[in-house]
Amino acid sequence: METEITTPEMRKAYEEARGLIESGSYDGAIKMLQDLLLVCPGHARAHNDIGVLYSQRGEPKLALEHMTSSLRLDPANTGTMMNVADVCLSVGMNDHAAKMYRLVLAGNPDDGDAAEGLARAMGAASGVAAGAM
Repeated sequence: METEITTPEMRKAYEEARGLIESGSYDGAIKMLQDLLLVCPGHARAHNDIGVLYSQRGEPKLALEHMTSSLRLDPANTGTMMNVADVCLSVGMNDHAAKMYRLVLAGNPDDGDAAEGLARAMGAASGVAAGAM
């Protein structure tokens, strides 16, 4: 279960980290979010944010570690599910990506991004090029 940030200082630190992300200071944002997790280890959004940053830096293993931590804390978060699916697809974990896209679509059948991701994952899993579908 995700724990909420309970103090104004922790809220401010999270907002500052989000500002660093928006300004492109990813290393600083990762450090600030990791420091926040030392105080508030159950903060799912911080784990997801770190995962996204690691993914953007080309570090899928670290990205998935944080994203799966986020999902353990907030298992219904479709945004994190999409992030996990996208990273899995990018590293050839097509079956797992398809599973995650299906979970997103179960809750939101009109999610075009999830439907497209599922089609890519299924095509990659069967050896069919996504553009050939």
